[in-house]
Amino acid sequence: MAMIRRSSFTALLIVLALLALLLPGARPVAATTPTWIAELNGWTQFASPTLADIDGDNQLEIFVGTNAGLVYGLRQDRSALPGWPVNVGRRVASAPAVGDITGDGRPEVVITAGFAGDSGLIAAYSPQGQLLWQKGTLANRGVFASPVLADLDGNGRLDVIVAAYDQNIYAFNGDGSSVFPGALPTAAGSRNDALIWLGDATWATPVIADVDGDGVVDIVLTAATSRDARLSYVYPGWNDQATVAACSLPGTTTRRACGMVAVFSNNGRLKPGWPQFIAGHTYDASPAVADLDNDGRLEIITGNGWDPTFKDPSQPFFVTIWNADGSVRNRYTINAVVKVGAPAVGDITGDGVPEIVVGTTDELDTPNKQRIFAFDTNLNLVPGFPVIARDASGTQSNPGAITLADVTGDGSAEILFGVVFDVRALNGAGQYVDNSFLIRTGLPVAGAPAAADIDGDGQVEVVAASGRPSVANLEQGGLFRVDLDAGVTPRGLPWAQFRSNARNNGLFAPPSLRVSERIGSITAGEERIIRLEVADNVGGGLEWRATSSADWIRLNPASGVSGRDQLTVALSANAPFQNGVATGSITVSGAGTQRTVTVRLVRVDAIRATIYVPLLRR
Repeated sequence: MAMIRRSSFTALLIVLALLALLLPGARPVAATTPTWIAELNGWTQFASPTLADIDGDNQLEIFVGTNAGLVYGLRQDRSALPGWPVNVGRRVASAPAVGDITGDGRPEVVITAGFAGDSGLIAAYSPQGQLLWQKGTLANRGVFASPVLADLDGNGRLDVIVAAYDQNIYAFNGDGSSVFPGALPTAAGSRNDALIWLGDATWATPVIADVDGDGVVDIVLTAATSRDARLSYVYPGWNDQATVAACSLPGTTTRRACGMVAVFSNNGRLKPGWPQFIAGHTYDASPAVADLDNDGRLEIITGNGWDPTFKDPSQPFFVTIWNADGSVRNRYTINAVVKVGAPAVGDITGDGVPEIVVGTTDELDTPNKQRIFAFDTNLNLVPGFPVIARDASGTQSNPGAITLADVTGDGSAEILFGVVFDVRALNGAGQYVDNSFLIRTGLPVAGAPAAADIDGDGQVEVVAASGRPSVANLEQGGLFRVDLDAGVTPRGLPWAQFRSNARNNGLFAPPSLRVSERIGSITAGEERIIRLEVADNVGGGLEWRATSSADWIRLNPASGVSGRDQLTVALSANAPFQNGVATGSITVSGAGTQRTVTVRLVRVDAIRATIYVPLLRR
C-alpha cells in the first residue's frame, strides 16, 4: 500500500511543476542570485544534499544523489571531488550520510538507493569515491530512508543503521559486517540478517538515541503496519490485539490503514511501552528526538500520514510528543497529513527555547493542508502560524522537507522549505522573508535545503537541489548555491540540513558537559593542562566546538565529537590574578545549544595537593 502513496505523490509533484510553468499572470519576483548552479545528470526529486568536510580542508563538501543513479561529491566551488560522482545503478531518494565508520580518522560516505520496484542498495564509499562495500535488500523493495550513522554497540565507532522498504532494519559495522549478527529472533527467520523485522514497510529514517536514559542508545522508528503483522512470537510485549484493532474498522473485518511508533534496544529488542499504534492512518514521516525542556531527557516527536487505499477519514491526524515509556506527553490535532515535512526542531523565535516545525500535504482535503505549523514545546501554536505554503508567485502547494537556519542574520533560525518553483523562508512570526532570501529553482524542491558556512568566510550559504527548468526534460537536475549576508551564530543552525546533520540522526539535544575542575594548582611560570570530557545524552556523536573567554585559557583541540574527543585546556600562570584568583570561562556549543564552564585558577607558592570538585553536569 505504501508504493501507491509514493507513486501518487511523485506524479503530483510533476503535475504541479508543469502547471505552474504554464500559469498565466505569474508575477516576477526578485530572487537571491545564485553564486553558482551545478548541472546534474538526473532530477534530485526527493533527495537532499548533505554538507560535510570530507577532505580535512575546513571547508564543507556537498553530496547529493539523483534519480539517474548518480551521487555527486562537489567542493564548495562546485568542482568535482576526485572519484565523484559514483554510479549506484538505482534511483536515489535519500540523503547521503557522512562520518568515520572505519575508525581510520577519515569520514566515509554511506548511500541508500532504490525506489519501489528497484532492488534496494546500501553502500559505503571512501572520500575518493572508491566502493568499500555494498549490501542488497529483499525483493526489489528499494530504500527510501536515509542511512543513519551512530555508535550502536558502544565500541567508540560509528555504525550504519538503515530502515528499508523490505520491512527490515539493518545495522552494519564500518566494514559491512552485521553489528549484531543473528540478533533477529529465530521465529522471524533470517530476514537477510536484519536486526529488526517491522512486519510492514517504511521509508522513514530512524533516530538512534538513548531515550530512556539507561546509558545505551535505542532505535526509534515510525512505520506503516499491517493487521497481519502479529509479531508477539518474535517480540515479547508486542500486542497483536492492538495491531488488529488499529488496522480494522471498528466492529468489522474490513482493513484500514494503520501505523506505529516503536522503540527498540540497540540490539533489536522491543522496549517496554512500545509499540504505539495510530488507527486509520500511517506513520510516513520520520520521527524527531529532542530534549525539549533542557532537562537532560529526550522526547520523541511524530506526525502521522495517510494511505489512500485503506484510509479511514473518521480518524484524526496528530502531531504527538511521546515520553520514553510510550505515554503521550502532548498531542495536537492537526487534521492534515504530515509526510515529507517531518518534524524539525530549533529556536525560531529567538527566546532560547526550541520550537517544533512540521509541514502538511494536500492528500487529505482539509483547511489545514499545505501549511507550515510551528509549535512551542507543549504543542501550543506559535503566534502567526500556521502559514500557507506558497511559491513567490502565489501558487499554493505541498511544502518539501524542512530545515531551520538563520538566513537573515538576526540570530534566530528561519524555516526553509521548497514549494513548487522556490526555496522560501519564514521567520518566527510566520512571515515570508523574500527581501533577504528566496531561491528560484525551476522545478519542485522536495528534499531539504542545507545551510552552513561551507567556505569558511563566517557567513551562511544555502545549497538546494532541484530539477532544471525544462518541461521537455525532467531528468536534468541542478544544485543551487546562494551566499547570504548572514553571519554564523551559535544558535543559528539548529536543524540546518536533512535530519539535522551529516549523520542524519534526527536529533536536537544539547551537549551535556561533565567537567572535573582543578583548583589551587598553579605556581609562577607554570602551565597546567586539563582535559575535559564532552558528553551528550544521545549516546555520543554530537559535533562540538569550544571557545574561551581569555587568551590565558588556550584550547587545543577546540572541536571534536562527543563521547570520542576530549577538550584539552592549557591554563597559564600569566593570567590576570586578583587577590591570587583568576576567573574565566569556556563555552562549548553543539546541536544548536551551548554550555559554559567557569574556570577558577588559584596561584600558590608551591603545590601541596590537587583538589578536585565533583563532576558537574550542564
